Amino acid sequence: MRSNPFKLGELLAKEGRAAEAAPLLRYASDWGHSDATRLLVTLLKQQPQLAQTADEADMRETLAKRQSMKRFTVPTQFGATKFPFHVYISEYGPGTFCPADRALKTEEEGCVGFLGIDDQAMWVKEARGGVVPDDAISSFRKLNNFARDNKISFPDFAAYALVAASAAKATPAQAAAIHAEMQRTGFWRNPYRPLDEAGLAIEGRDIVSYTQGDTPKTGSADHFLLYDGALWLFANAENRAEFLKSPESYLPRYGGFASSEMAQNTRSAPNVDKFLRKNGALYLFHSDQERTAWNANTEKLAATAQLAWLAMGQTENATEASEFTKAILAVGPVRKPNDIELTRYRLGRLNQLVAEIEARKLPNAVLVETLGNRSWSNALNLRRRDALADAERALALDPDQPWIIANRANALLLLNRRDEALAVYKSVESKFQGDGKTPMCDAILDDLSIMGGTGLALAADIKFVTDNLKCRKPGA
Repeated sequence: MRSNPFKLGELLAKEGRAAEAAPLLRYASDWGHSDATRLLVTLLKQQPQLAQTADEADMRETLAKRQSMKRFTVPTQFGATKFPFHVYISEYGPGTFCPADRALKTEEEGCVGFLGIDDQAMWVKEARGGVVPDDAISSFRKLNNFARDNKISFPDFAAYALVAASAAKATPAQAAAIHAEMQRTGFWRNPYRPLDEAGLAIEGRDIVSYTQGDTPKTGSADHFLLYDGALWLFANAENRAEFLKSPESYLPRYGGFASSEMAQNTRSAPNVDKFLRKNGALYLFHSDQERTAWNANTEKLAATAQLAWLAMGQTENATEASEFTKAILAVGPVRKPNDIELTRYRLGRLNQLVAEIEARKLPNAVLVETLGNRSWSNALNLRRRDALADAERALALDPDQPWIIANRANALLLLNRRDEALAVYKSVESKFQGDGKTPMCDAILDDLSIMGGTGLALAADIKFVTDNLKCRKPGA
């Protein structure tokens, strides 16, 4: 209905036959073809005499900004069974809407587009014997009328309204119950997931419902679970129980960040309704295009993203607070992890990263850096012998790493081998870190301050080392 007129109009415009092209482009524009609208605007600005009204070029230019096509899923009755039926809505040009049955008759002039999803509801009934619910038809009509009255994009407004309608909700009593459970269990918001300030995951969608259809369901505040530093909602008690049987098989990959960006070593919160389940894994995306590209090259992209995810540092960026989250925060704040909780969590991630690197036989440089980081993380978790083993293993692969040599000294100090530790510290105190600018002695003093301040090392041992370093801080 709109593509052929656009293509013919485009060809005529290229041949310099603007007067013949304009009516065809106008027709396609009225029927929601944004490329036709933009080309028509160009012609009208070049040849104003082709415009039907003095302000048509400006009107069409504004229309082009609003024109898009969006797909929505509506549960449709086919006999005794409901199936998801995809409907498509567009932003049409000015004019009177066509009757719903126009789609089943010969094309006529005199009307522009259809109200809401009337034509598609009629088509599925006549051609397929399906019945779109009256409330769905009515809702799209109201949204379309409101958008047209207020001169805003119908597709964009419908997407906004339906997201708002499907958002998780909590009464004050439900919010109080959730917050009380957070306090009882010592819950903390995981800084390695894209969560809002209350720790709500995937905008309150039911994570199990991603295995149950094309559109994830919104969870209920009556069926919540605190797991891995996130608040998960479920549509019913059955889905909550199902999740508890095998949580890791349902959780989104890469903490719930957008998969395609993680494969590029960046991160952002995805559109939680754009997803792919493949080989038992759940991936989230920003768009259908990202999902299609991922599906075509899953193995390679997933392997790259997994390494980036495990090596990723924490984030303090919270997603936008929903009304659900505001209800939780009205009861009280949701706490962040303390240093001990965070170091334990980091160690778990580094253990996974080392295993991935070893399994894939990645270059030694990657393993050396990860072992060096894990050595310090083991030290902070009082895993003294593991800290020493990691440092020595890394240095066996690459002995020219002053920061890892200092980590070996840290481990020795924690093992009460302070004379050996001092000798190792002194061997690198005059060198520089990998950036070539930061003196190792400054880094050593920082490590000693952390170990002393947290009680990991004896105060006497800390003093013994600092007294014998060249770069003692003032007052040390």
